[in-house]
Amino acid sequence: MSADYLMLKPVEFAATHGSLVANVSGQAERFAREHGLWGSLVILKTILIQETALIDGVNVELVPDPEVRDRFLISFNLRTHRPVAEVPEFDDRVRAVIYDEIPAADQVYFAVHFDFV
Repeated sequence: MSADYLMLKPVEFAATHGSLVANVSGQAERFAREHGLWGSLVILKTILIQETALIDGVNVELVPDPEVRDRFLISFNLRTHRPVAEVPEFDDRVRAVIYDEIPAADQVYFAVHFDFV
């Protein structure tokens, strides 16, 4: 895999649930479609944007894997206004959803990060 995915012009598609918006970068969309991960991306995005009590927004981006050279991850960056103490339980639920709903072979391509606002 090359870094060509990161050189693409960013084109975003957004999905909403109530007032919560999930933006998916063009790079993440292209990578997901080309690697058969699109269905898993949509499942995870759909589940996360329903968490309006904890999440203020979702940005989905393609990022280099910090642990594996020449590998990329689809990163779900979740903006939250909630106190840090409330996030570990939610993080556990998100990871359980990934484990239960996303095929095992796809799971290694997804990461979840919290951005506190």
